[in-house]
Amino acid sequence: MKRVILIFLMINSYIYGQEINSLGFLFKNPDKVTISTIFFQDKTTIPSIPILIEYDSISDTFVPTPTFDEPKEIIQKIEEKELSKKETAKLIKLIQKRNRKGIPLPYIYDIQLDFYKEGTVLQVVTISSVTKKIVVKRINCTPKTAGESLEEVCYYMGVVSDSLKKYLTQLLREKHLWGENQCFDEDLL
Repeated sequence: MKRVILIFLMINSYIYGQEINSLGFLFKNPDKVTISTIFFQDKTTIPSIPILIEYDSISDTFVPTPTFDEPKEIIQKIEEKELSKKETAKLIKLIQKRNRKGIPLPYIYDIQLDFYKEGTVLQVVTISSVTKKIVVKRINCTPKTAGESLEEVCYYMGVVSDSLKKYLTQLLREKHLWGENQCFDEDLL
């Protein structure tokens, strides 16, 4: 019985793994692509919440009390630049190359690529220079299931390849979105 379950799990992960790891759904001919730097803040990016220790007379103990509410998630574009057709073609080729396996946490990002078709954003790629996480997602896309397999892939998550990281750093500096000293965190070591 254990073997049957193990075989089922292996086949299931192989079938679904093929679809989820595919970047075949990435737009290859967008009208326009923009690159943006993002300010991202949530409770995972704030170093710590100041805590006040108060005396509770009912339990006769000291109780920690946060001095303010947890921060709300804030996602704001700092600056945005449009990419040329040549820059877009190279970027698409590098995104489609197999990125490394694994999914870093937490979900923070500071680089965003928007893919436009007829004036509408149809695909967004978010990248973290801290964790090297890359997320590619189609907007207004719902995967349709047909029995056991997925017909439409809408989402990909992985780790940025070194060649993509290098090209993104170059683009961000050329577009004056990053200063000369800004880089992916791993390059600081």
